Amino acid sequence: MLLLALAAGCASPTPADPAPRPTFTQAPYMSAMFATRSAEATETAAPTPTSTPTATATPTSTATPTPTDLPTPFAVVGATPVDGWRGPGPAYDSLGPAPTAQELVVLGRTADNTWLRVCCIRNQPAWVQATALTVTNSLLGAPAITPPVAPTPTATATLSPTATSTVTPSPAPTALPPFDIAQGPEFPWQVYNNLLTIMVKVYQGPPGNECSMSGYALKVSRDGTDVSKPTLSHGQLCAFDNTGPNLGNYLYNLKYEYPNAGQADWTIYLARPDGTRVSPITKFTTTGASAINLTVFIGYVLAR
Repeated sequence: MLLLALAAGCASPTPADPAPRPTFTQAPYMSAMFATRSAEATETAAPTPTSTPTATATPTSTATPTPTDLPTPFAVVGATPVDGWRGPGPAYDSLGPAPTAQELVVLGRTADNTWLRVCCIRNQPAWVQATALTVTNSLLGAPAITPPVAPTPTATATLSPTATSTVTPSPAPTALPPFDIAQGPEFPWQVYNNLLTIMVKVYQGPPGNECSMSGYALKVSRDGTDVSKPTLSHGQLCAFDNTGPNLGNYLYNLKYEYPNAGQADWTIYLARPDGTRVSPITKFTTTGASAINLTVFIGYVLAR
């Protein structure tokens, strides 16, 4: 019995089904915690996209040209040549005219489109007045340009030569008449008939080769009153009239006579038919002791 009991005790009893191992189930708060952390991880990872900023697209839009591309404008000179300048207007140096019908490229313009910078006049860019040109294509196709600074009035201030121009009147006396007095006045002989006779020799050429000149008058003034006559000098074949050997062989080609000369002061000079003086002025008198000096000789030679 005992044996049986021992045998029974030694016999391993059929083990009962082991208790099932507890399956580990995540507690809800753990899931929530991991979810929160992974969400945080996702959020912290989010800055990665910020490294590719969408704002970089903005510079691209800045680079985009705002104005619509327009064709380059051209200009043609009309029927009249147009002047070109180094800046917009005559305040700048001139580059000379552009010939008629010349075609020019418009490089720029003033903001008000009144002046255009074109190429080229005498191989240089120049500014031309817009109204003098016929323009093809819109002027907006050329940029608005700030013109260069106009040069300061160069020699305008140097126009202190105005003082020189004030002095210009003084050369007037320096201008010598074309004829000089070559001889006289002489009073070859005395007369008592009260007839004033003036013999005038008007000529050109050196002594020994003298030639009479025609077309000149003698202007005569008696006591300030003009008593001239329209008689003109003659010059046929370079010939002269001659007083003859008894009266000194005086040569002349113009003779003036004034009856009833009386006592007076006289002024004479050679003139053109219109009265323009062409010789120095000579004065003499027939007053007092000179009342018998009624025959006068004077010679005028063309000097310049």
